[in-house]
Amino acid sequence: MKSANTGKPSRTNLAKLKKRSDSEIDVTGTPYNANSAQEVNRFWENATVMPARLRGQRGLQRTPTKQMVSMRLDRLVVEHFKADGPHWQTRVNDTLLKIVEKSIASTRRGVKVNVQRPIPASQRSKVGAKTGALGRRLRAKG
Repeated sequence: MKSANTGKPSRTNLAKLKKRSDSEIDVTGTPYNANSAQEVNRFWENATVMPARLRGQRGLQRTPTKQMVSMRLDRLVVEHFKADGPHWQTRVNDTLLKIVEKSIASTRRGVKVNVQRPIPASQRSKVGAKTGALGRRLRAKG
């Protein structure tokens, strides 16, 4: 039966269902015979009881497959993907995923791929706020 808050009426004929006796109801697909105390007890001995949830709470979730990130993209890149309509972030992810898979496949074949390596810790102090637009602004103020 549908929930009362959906606004849609139930398509179940409740009046006809109430007129049926218990013996008329087909229970062949049920996990146990509800009229047999022994079968009911056997069923509940093996059952896993889920923790109680408040209304509106979601159940156990799968481990996330994606990671939330914040990144800056060129305006042209964003406009290109947004021009195709909604779900543009999914298309960006799919495009990047294809590039990564292609890179992994080519390294397995022994082809050298031009992949930027992370900056070593010893050289990180040379790169950062002192260079680029932020560094120019800091030098202009100072």
